[in-house]
Amino acid sequence: MADPPETPPEATDGHSGACAHEAITEARVTEVVELMLAGAFRRGSTVRELAQRWGVGEHRAREITALASKRVRAQLTDPDALAAEVVPALLEALRAAVEGGDARGAAALGAQLLEVGGLKVKRHEVTGKDGGAVAVQLDLSALTDEELEEYARRATPGASSG
Repeated sequence: MADPPETPPEATDGHSGACAHEAITEARVTEVVELMLAGAFRRGSTVRELAQRWGVGEHRAREITALASKRVRAQLTDPDALAAEVVPALLEALRAAVEGGDARGAAALGAQLLEVGGLKVKRHEVTGKDGGAVAVQLDLSALTDEELEEYARRATPGASSG
């Protein structure tokens, strides 16, 4: 049996009905995206609850959640879009942790904010063969005598720069 069509109460003619239908669908997709990003979406039970609350069939609720899922996947591959969604939620959680005196939680949330915001410095250690020093070959043939002397002063431990 097919689900009854969604008919917004404010629809008075074909055009405004279509616009209202799109607006309602968009609001519902946004609601599901927020649930998904918050980790509060459960495929079976959430779809049933939303269908009941929205007054639509489960098939229509699944269609809306599929649209939301596509949007979330797109955001997860776009770091700027992801940050725009996640940063406000992290800030709110950080504010609650600070107000609640949860120092560990605040520190963890602060670290997540730095990482999501692209502000966390990522350090990488580079080693040579078998964990040794990196072998470097320099071509000093293009340097002038003065530049060679300066290089020798800087390369010699304990040498004065005077």
